[in-house]
Amino acid sequence: MKKITFLCLTLCLTSILNSQNCTISTEYSTFAAVNSGFIENVSTVIGPGQYMTVTNILEDEYIFTSTHSIVGVENNDYITVTDSLNSILSQGFSPLTYTFMPGDITGGTIRLHLYIDDICTIQELNLTVTLLNNTVAPTTCQLIENPRVSFRSDTRIDFFWEAPSIGDTPESYNWEVVPAGNAQGVGVVGSGVSNTTNASATGLTNNTSYTFYIRSNCGVNGSSTWLKTTPPILTNSGPPPANDYCSDAISIVEETDKNVSTATAINGTLLNTAGTDIPAEDCSGNSTDNARDDVWYSFLAQTTDINITLEPEFNGILSLFSECNESSLLVCIDSNDASSATKTEEITYNLLVENQTYYFRVYSQGFSASNPNFTIKLWSPTVTTDADGDGYNDVVDCNDGDAAINPGASEITGNDVDENCDGLFDRYQDSDGDSYGSSVVVQSGNSSPVPGESNNSTDCNDGDAAINPGATEITGNDVDENCDGLFSRYQDSDDDSYGSTTIVSSSNSIPGSGESNNSTDCNDGNSAINPGASEIIGNNVDENCDGLFDRYQDSDSDGYGSSVVVQSGNSSPVAGESNNSTDCNDSNSAINPGASEITGNDIDENCDGLFSRYQDSDGDSYGSSVVIQSGNGSPGIGESNNSTDCDDSNSAINPGATEITGNDIDENCDGLFDRYQDSDGDSYGSSVVVQSGNSIPVLGESNNSTDCDDSNSAINPGASEIPNNGIDDDCNPATDDTLAIDEFKLEVIKIQPNPFHDNILVHLPVSFNNEYFKIDVFDLNGRIVYKNNQSSINSIINIKNLEGLQSGIYFLKISNIKVDESIVERIVKY
Repeated sequence: MKKITFLCLTLCLTSILNSQNCTISTEYSTFAAVNSGFIENVSTVIGPGQYMTVTNILEDEYIFTSTHSIVGVENNDYITVTDSLNSILSQGFSPLTYTFMPGDITGGTIRLHLYIDDICTIQELNLTVTLLNNTVAPTTCQLIENPRVSFRSDTRIDFFWEAPSIGDTPESYNWEVVPAGNAQGVGVVGSGVSNTTNASATGLTNNTSYTFYIRSNCGVNGSSTWLKTTPPILTNSGPPPANDYCSDAISIVEETDKNVSTATAINGTLLNTAGTDIPAEDCSGNSTDNARDDVWYSFLAQTTDINITLEPEFNGILSLFSECNESSLLVCIDSNDASSATKTEEITYNLLVENQTYYFRVYSQGFSASNPNFTIKLWSPTVTTDADGDGYNDVVDCNDGDAAINPGASEITGNDVDENCDGLFDRYQDSDGDSYGSSVVVQSGNSSPVPGESNNSTDCNDGDAAINPGATEITGNDVDENCDGLFSRYQDSDDDSYGSTTIVSSSNSIPGSGESNNSTDCNDGNSAINPGASEIIGNNVDENCDGLFDRYQDSDSDGYGSSVVVQSGNSSPVAGESNNSTDCNDSNSAINPGASEITGNDIDENCDGLFSRYQDSDGDSYGSSVVIQSGNGSPGIGESNNSTDCDDSNSAINPGATEITGNDIDENCDGLFDRYQDSDGDSYGSSVVVQSGNSIPVLGESNNSTDCDDSNSAINPGASEIPNNGIDDDCNPATDDTLAIDEFKLEVIKIQPNPFHDNILVHLPVSFNNEYFKIDVFDLNGRIVYKNNQSSINSIINIKNLEGLQSGIYFLKISNIKVDESIVERIVKY
């Protein structure tokens, strides 16, 4: 048995061996460097104790790498570079960088000698060897580097890699998994795009070898070639062990008053180990191990000292932790080197804290467990007291008089006993506080149940205090209130989903055949009669069980019903109800299929779909006395509901026509003619319209409105203009006299807009700036319709508020008050 105290011997030996020059005399194969600037795969399979010959080496800087894979995890190798005569040029751990100088190489040939460490240990596994001419400018998108495996089970493999150390930084990575031996893209069993440098392939087949292909994706600069990760990765034959991670460590009991020969051997295995969450320790100066094949155990310290003995069928490593994390490592032991036979490993540690839980793990050196089985012993020579003989002493046992109570016992829920001595009692959760618990187990520091806890798990709905084994069952709600597995329902004999008042018990969670959650069926022997049935109108049957009968409304009580459906509690029709819907107007008892038709009222009294109307021959909507029948609901062409047209041959003459003044025609058939009032009797009328029963004008009437002064018979369009009398005798402002007294001394003015609607801007010569003006607007009859006094601003007069004028022609007079000058311009209002 080797103890941890032999660590110094191993370290000392290593330091001596490191001074060796590691070269090999047997050639494996030859590789011709391409010098492309890409990473070139020199070899993925190389035998132990053989070197690689590389040709076409230039006087450039090169980077050499060599890694060996242990169950998919890559480890850096020790590289020695010699010339073709085995003279050493450079050596060191991968990656090794060297610049070849003139005289270093003959014919561009070198040799690569590869070991798994710097003490010249011959590799036992295949090596992956690459080179890179670091002087040649690479293309933009490079291969990924150092692909490795972080998890391997029977159905899943997690792998990761490093981004290219040269070229573009990839935007993402493509990866594929194919059966071992297949080219990329052939028989793909898993693929994806990763934005990080890791991926996971799932759904794999156990005990099957797979090859992984990964490439860089550099976006607009394209993608690299696919890198084939080697060697193929074999999935495990079965699922990972239960104690593959520290969080799932198997608890074992520390034995006291024992020695290595009397302690109990516990069988264990590394078979199908998949991954770890704590990296390998540096035990005995060897930092090349990987702990992915570890299994975990825990124990409760009953003494301050412990002995852990590992008897493996492989080169094993044993580590002790105070917690499940890397920083809590207490001690580890790896007394065997890679070349020695398997031997027992043992940890002796005497700084334990009693009643505290500790963790230890077992894994193999370099995944070398050809036989994964082992035995462990956990013991202490310290003598302790264990009165009840349950394996736990009185220091950690909370009841050393009862063998069923100890830190390793299984807690029994709901018995108010702390079987496992953790100070907590297992109870059932009672979320609704009805004293009945669910199946959810909670831990409590109370020796008897408090609110939210129960010692039973009989509640079938712990979110509702009304549902528990002591509740009263409610019929027809799909709820098992008393948790007996049965539901109370109503019998549905006719299977129309509506039940009678008879109650039945059912094990169905929803109503089955013959069951219903309601008791609303008024006839459980007829499936056509139930609350969901459609009511048939006018048959004196209550199909929908609402106690009412559907009938047609007979509002006018003429014995004929409308289409309006009414409900009645009467088994046969009474006043206001009918079993037919033939009435076309149920608000008028005079309208029904038995009534007489009346002409001209848009009413179909007898409900035959026809209307009596008056003929309208000229199509002006006013009819003569001739009666016709129509299928139109309102008068169509040639039809009218009145007989008021006084001339049915002229569409311009009817009661709705607009009377035209002064044409001796009665357009609106009212017996009157529109004329203009002639107050001064000069045969010229004013704008005042009067009505007359005379077919031609008489005294006081005229067929024109051209008189500008209807109170003076000497003033009219037929009169002669008398000069300089200040009167527009002929009703024409354009003839001399009315405006002739004005002297037009103003220069040319500009009026905008013209025509106008509400405002006018009068642009004056510059000389009239800030002058005061009188503004007058005349209509064609010479009457002033607008007047104002205002000053010009910036030689502009702004005349506002003319929107009240009627559309037409007007005259604008502008007078300069200061110099008594004026000008008249014609303006148009729209």
